[in-house]
Amino acid sequence: MLKERIGFIALSLVLAFFNSAALHAATISPLYIPLPALTAKQLAVVVNDADPLSMRIANYYQDKRQIPDENIIHIRFKANSDTLSQEEFAVLKQQVDTQTPKQVQAFVLTWLKPFRVDCMSITTAFAAGFDQAFCANVCQESRKSPYFASDSQQPFTDYHWRPTMVLAGHSFQEVKRLIDRGVAADFTRPQGSAYLLKTTDQARSSRAVFFLP
Repeated sequence: MLKERIGFIALSLVLAFFNSAALHAATISPLYIPLPALTAKQLAVVVNDADPLSMRIANYYQDKRQIPDENIIHIRFKANSDTLSQEEFAVLKQQVDTQTPKQVQAFVLTWLKPFRVDCMSITTAFAAGFDQAFCANVCQESRKSPYFASDSQQPFTDYHWRPTMVLAGHSFQEVKRLIDRGVAADFTRPQGSAYLLKTTDQARSSRAVFFLP
């Protein structure tokens, strides 16, 4: 059972693309309990076959998390630039969408570069598709995420969004340690302290309205 579950990290690491999310009127109940995990069948791993490190990471992650073979999505592109153009991304996204099983609810990307599509982060682009509405200047409001504050177990089915994370590093050993730590931490519920801070910087304290007293 342990290996069949994918840690909540697959959802929590994509908070970066929930720009201006706190502007939503939704109120989170103190009784709200986030879903503990995705299943291995709900997660697809996207691998760049032209990048040996991407392939090695994908193979190791698949083994440790028991990802089905049909959920390993193969594409090929040159990984020598920080940014993909909108046109280049459209071709790759079509290839990914064609190969993705319908039950998949989230993506894992296994490369370090590129990390941007034009003005968007590559994770947001894979999660929601390319959209200039995500490209706000400075701290202006951009397109909102319908997945914010949702307890949906099927974000793609319900909102047509596949939350996306990057699982990559400068070396295989670096990423291997990250994967191994995640596996070791499954369901351990470690004790510790967390601090929710509100500062005078309104743009960076926008989620403070949701903090419990």
